[in-house]
Amino acid sequence: MRGTGLPGCCIAPQWGEARQLMDRLTYPRKFLLIFLLFALPLGMTLYLLVGEINNSIHFAQKEIAGARYLRPLRALQEQVARSRLTAAAYLSGQTDQRPEVVRIQANIQNVIKDMDKVEASLGGELESASRLGVVKENAAFLASRLRELPPVDTDDLHRKLQDDIGALMAYVGDVSNLILDPDLDAYYMMEAVLLKLPDAADLLLQRGC
Repeated sequence: MRGTGLPGCCIAPQWGEARQLMDRLTYPRKFLLIFLLFALPLGMTLYLLVGEINNSIHFAQKEIAGARYLRPLRALQEQVARSRLTAAAYLSGQTDQRPEVVRIQANIQNVIKDMDKVEASLGGELESASRLGVVKENAAFLASRLRELPPVDTDDLHRKLQDDIGALMAYVGDVSNLILDPDLDAYYMMEAVLLKLPDAADLLLQRGC
């Protein structure tokens, strides 16, 4: 009894004041107070939950935008690699490769048209217009050089265009959150698409040249 006397002396007045306060309130006000005591933390928790869900939705939407942007960009990267190999063969004296050079340049222009459509839809969100403009300008200059007769060495131009495409892919991967995906399987997949596979393709291309 002695051990519990001191805490009781300290706590009892506090409970007494609270009880007096509740006794002065009418039943509707008591119920309202109880409701507020439960509703306020519940409302705060719900607010934080909704905010977290909205952040996750926005994160996923940017990932979808990045994936849509990368599809034609990956196709452009592939066509430029083919153009580089074919142009090297044509320069080495394989004149029968000239129609293939022309055909691949037409494919590149078609892919660039697809890029323009994607840019019009998603470029504002990804802020990629200036970087795509550099790629298009270099692609146009490369096409003009490939039309020259006799053929000229365009390997450096192809390499520069490939580097610009790779830089744009890396940029899109960053700003669209693709490279930041918290799921390990998705992260490793995007790392392969954005970093490993382009490097491997470039090494294979150097051997082919």
